[in-house]
Amino acid sequence: MIDKKVLDETLRKHSLWSNKAEGGEIANLRGANLCEADLSGADLSGADLRGANLRLTGFLVIGHIGSRNDITYYHHENDLVRCGCFSGTLSEFEKAVHEKYDDGKCRKEYDAAIAFIKSVMNKEHLQ
Repeated sequence: MIDKKVLDETLRKHSLWSNKAEGGEIANLRGANLCEADLSGADLSGADLRGANLRLTGFLVIGHIGSRNDITYYHHENDLVRCGCFSGTLSEFEKAVHEKYDDGKCRKEYDAAIAFIKSVMNKEHLQ
């Protein structure tokens, strides 16, 4: 598991980067074991999470999709979707997607992500 102080500093710098502030840098969490890390409130948009172990955090990570070709995150305990500048519940995300996008590549990708999230959540609730 990643050291808490290292993770906190990485998230702090990533937040600065996200806000285009001095001293910021993209979070490099490639291959990190984050399975028990507290990532609540962390905005990991743009972070390098390739190969990171997020299995037990309650997060689903889907990407690269949509209008930004970026990562979409879903935290099932809080029913929270983070996708670009969007942050809200899964049903709010679904509504926002349907209001913003007609048929097309982005709409299909977002709809597939929503269906995947619902499918995974149904499986977890049945176990």
